[in-house]
Amino acid sequence: IAVGTLVKLFPLVLLPVTLIAHGRAARAGGVWGVIRGLAGGALVCAVIVAAGFGLGYVVDPSHGLGAITYNLGRPVQVESVPATLMWLGSLVGVPTHPVYASISYDLVGRLSGVASAAGDVGLVAGMLWVWWRQLTGRMDTGHAVVGALLVLLCTTGVLSTQFLLWVAPVLAVVDGFRYRWLAVFLLTALIFPVLYQVAIEYSPILRYSGWFLAGIAARNLLLVGCTVGFLVSSGRAPDGVRAPGGGD
Repeated sequence: IAVGTLVKLFPLVLLPVTLIAHGRAARAGGVWGVIRGLAGGALVCAVIVAAGFGLGYVVDPSHGLGAITYNLGRPVQVESVPATLMWLGSLVGVPTHPVYASISYDLVGRLSGVASAAGDVGLVAGMLWVWWRQLTGRMDTGHAVVGALLVLLCTTGVLSTQFLLWVAPVLAVVDGFRYRWLAVFLLTALIFPVLYQVAIEYSPILRYSGWFLAGIAARNLLLVGCTVGFLVSSGRAPDGVRAPGGGD
């Protein structure tokens, strides 16, 4: 997890899931034994991450923390759920406009801060829900991993097609085949590359077609709905027992 965090920040959300899983597996060692083991693991992870960023800062002080500052300063990427909130706001008169920044297509406007804040609140609430269900035995470790990743996808201000490709194999292994997820991925394939090629105008100014934004909104609404359903109903089997799959 530490090495993954240095490569791409999002694996850090899996650290609490891992700590809870190890804690539940090591309960026979007593409370203090569990606490010492988990504290040691968390400390090792923190030291590796701090050392990696520290080394980068020493080598290049102006860019050593670029992975953090870059993500904090990025506009809301057009495929993200916060961007869909901004687009819906534009339909009732709150202006937004497209920009190409940070090597991605983005949306900016008066709702940028509100949409990002809503994503942050959803991230905290969703993660706490996953961790609480896992801690109390209502969600097994595999479902907690997928749940944490799905919450991140639904709340981050940057959501690209490859993010869903990374999650798809884990989702398939843990939850089996589900028709509702097939719809999410088919819409994603429609968005990229098809709508990216035919629904973005570059001259004289950058403009997104309404079909492009509506397609993204449809995918995101399905993604959020499927994620909520997953978080509420999945993972009741204990660790080590595969939850039933199958299409529905």
